[in-house]
This record gives sequence, C-alpha cells and structure tokens, in this order.
Amino acid sequence: MHGAGEDTKIMAAECKLKAYPYEGGFEIAGNREGLKQLAEICLSLAELPENNEEAKRLGNHYHFADYMNNLENGSTEFTILYDPDL
Repeated sequence: MHGAGEDTKIMAAECKLKAYPYEGGFEIAGNREGLKQLAEICLSLAELPENNEEAKRLGNHYHFADYMNNLENGSTEFTILYDPDL
C-alpha cells in the first residue's frame, strides 16, 4: 500500500474496482466490497492533519494502478490525494 496512513488495509481479493474514460472524464465502477474499500480509503485520507507537510509525511495519497493490483484489467490508473490547501 502507498499512502493513507498505516491503518488503511490493502484491498482484499473480493474488492473489485475499474476506472475508465467516460464522457470527457472518467468513471469508477465497483462491486459492493470495492466501493466500501474506496470509501474507507477516502475517509482515512480525510482524517489526516490539516498541516500539508504532516499529511505528506503520514501518506497523503493512495495509488490505484496495475502495479498495485487494486484495479481490474483495462482500468485507467488514478491517485486519490488529500490536499488540505484546497
């Protein structure tokens, strides 16, 4: 796993997510377990400190990519990033 703090679990085999281009943007599709895990990752990132340097030190992002084995084949890689300065 990369980012999102130490308490975020690596996605289990039953978690299925796929991301792909869709109408000028992209769409994320998932089964129940995959969407729940995505939500947990987002919640974990949202709980990081509001100090950007501290958030970076703790892991302020999570990669979804082939090399992470957390997306279905044919997916578009993406990163979820916590940015307290937005």
